[in-house]
Amino acid sequence: MVAETSDAEAASPAKHFTVDARAMLTWGRDSIKDHTTALLELVRNSYDAGAAVVDLALQVSPVSPDDQSITIRDEGVWHVREGLQHVANGSSRTAV
Repeated sequence: MVAETSDAEAASPAKHFTVDARAMLTWGRDSIKDHTTALLELVRNSYDAGAAVVDLALQVSPVSPDDQSITIRDEGVWHVREGLQHVANGSSRTAV
């Protein structure tokens, strides 16, 4: 399914963040048992944030393993940057 992108969506900058490996290991042990479950959880988070539509794009390159990505786009209301950084890094001491 391909959804149209509104002018507001196209103009908004993408937000990127990194996740601390310790946090991912903890999350994985606690609730995410495989790649499919992890991807479904990310999409569920978009709906939990109030999104009506969630766009998911997978980019896979058989030539370059570094040229692969997963993009999830929605219009839901996410945490403020500081809260997201806190969760992603598993630490409240991380500077934003």
